[in-house]
Amino acid sequence: MSIEGEISVWIELGPTGTALTEPAMEANGGVKDVYIKSSRKTDFASFLKGKPRSKAVEILPVLFNVCGQAHAQASASACRLVPRTNEDVTAGALLVLCENAREHLLRIFTGWDLGAKPDLASVPFQDIIGLVGKMKTAVSDGAGGVQISQCDTQAGIRQIANQLDEILGQHIFNCSPKEWLGLRDDDQLARWAVSDTTVPANYINSLYQNEWQGVGCTEPNFLPALCPDELVQQMHGDQGNEFICEPDWNGTCYETGSFARNYDHPLVSVLIDRYGAGLLARQVARLVELARISEQIIGLISFECETDDSEVRLGFGQVETARGQLTHSAIFKGDEIIDYKILAPTEWNFHPRGVVCDSLKSLVNSGCADQGTLAPMIIEAIDPCVPYQVRMN
Repeated sequence: MSIEGEISVWIELGPTGTALTEPAMEANGGVKDVYIKSSRKTDFASFLKGKPRSKAVEILPVLFNVCGQAHAQASASACRLVPRTNEDVTAGALLVLCENAREHLLRIFTGWDLGAKPDLASVPFQDIIGLVGKMKTAVSDGAGGVQISQCDTQAGIRQIANQLDEILGQHIFNCSPKEWLGLRDDDQLARWAVSDTTVPANYINSLYQNEWQGVGCTEPNFLPALCPDELVQQMHGDQGNEFICEPDWNGTCYETGSFARNYDHPLVSVLIDRYGAGLLARQVARLVELARISEQIIGLISFECETDDSEVRLGFGQVETARGQLTHSAIFKGDEIIDYKILAPTEWNFHPRGVVCDSLKSLVNSGCADQGTLAPMIIEAIDPCVPYQVRMN
């Protein structure tokens, strides 16, 4: 069963007009617009119907090559029989943080080269890919459970956080993440970018040199906290499949992800004020989030997470992944799954009328050169969890 699919984007470069389907766009050269279509299978979780809820927790994380730990935690919340302990919740959060760090790092090293062909021979890809596995080992009690409070466990977790800081310091920031987070204005960021040779520094410097800081600028519209009961009703209602394929809330399309989580950081705020919510602000927000992860890991073992209790609706789980908010929802009859739905961040961000569409329209209406280069950069900055293709007519 293939659940990955892909995102297809068609960009028409004629005069401004109304949105068209692909065949109509090819027949009409007088329209400038963006059309997004997804072949992602969003109702695949229907195969869980009739199965015990433990099967969802067992199977779903294995089906996803991307963000498997996030799906594991969301399904554990959605399918729980009893409230999870503080240690269960903390262990899950630690695994998701390691997964988010891995996803951000891989996106940077594979998507930020801008044709410069950086020397990646020294990048410790095995260590990056192994972050989640190492954290699993660190929090395991050796008997199928987890333990966080033991001194040896916490020492192992701190060691992983320190290893992540070393990777970031050597290969991303060329200084400690804490020092980089001290950058507070546009000039400081530009000086760092021009004086460094790391992949993200070269990328940021290219944005400055080509005056691409504001490319794809849109008016930010971040996904608000939605009422779980209302969201569950939408996901399982008569139009549930349509909602999951193209989610909006009261007619409004929203954005979720690292930009939504870090837009209020001082440096990101300065960049938004000066250049708008374009490439520079979005990618710096990703770097800000990455720089904060080690500190968040240490914070989780210093202060216990709240127990996953009655404040979280039974049959409902949400996790903030590298790409945005992931939601699982399940309906049970006893132990049997009656319905199971998953709403992934890619469906919010790559909605046909969503942030990617608006950003690409901003690009094609700007008159900016190099649109063939910049369109994929915008898509990379918003970051789908599946492959994508771009066609420009």
